[in-house]
Amino acid sequence: MGSGKSTVGRKLAVLCGYEFFDLDALIVERMGMPITRIFSLFGEERFRQIEKECLLDKLNEHAIVLALGGGTISDPNIVKQIKTSGYLIFLRLSIPQLVERLSRNRRRPLLLNEDGSMKSKKELTALVSNLYEKRMSQYLQADYIVDIPDGFSADQSARLVFRTVEKELQRD
Repeated sequence: MGSGKSTVGRKLAVLCGYEFFDLDALIVERMGMPITRIFSLFGEERFRQIEKECLLDKLNEHAIVLALGGGTISDPNIVKQIKTSGYLIFLRLSIPQLVERLSRNRRRPLLLNEDGSMKSKKELTALVSNLYEKRMSQYLQADYIVDIPDGFSADQSARLVFRTVEKELQRD
């Protein structure tokens, strides 16, 4: 969450000559409402089911870059299916860098208080640290772990990812 998967993914797709898809956008398109509304109406469990359905619809396509949600790979079966279909890439950023990025984003339900206000930086740091700790074992199953230096732009990050996976792409 907040690593720049969509922005970097879009730029990576251009570098690879692939088509780009954002899993959250596919969910919004399917459901006809924003993610925050899906969460509030149906809860996280149903959201994850919809997310899985949308993901599975895309996994048999070739020459695509698909940006996943931060919690998408919490299901080990999903990780297996992604890795069978392509490459899973983890964009690893520092917690302060993630908090800084997330503090500017009001579209993510997990970042908001019940009254719709944004959590404080202290609360965001605790949330991000907790999510990172809970999800790290899944993230570390990625085929590629790309450490994004603090201050890197989306273009720099996409080029770094491209250089990391370039040899694999040439084999495919």
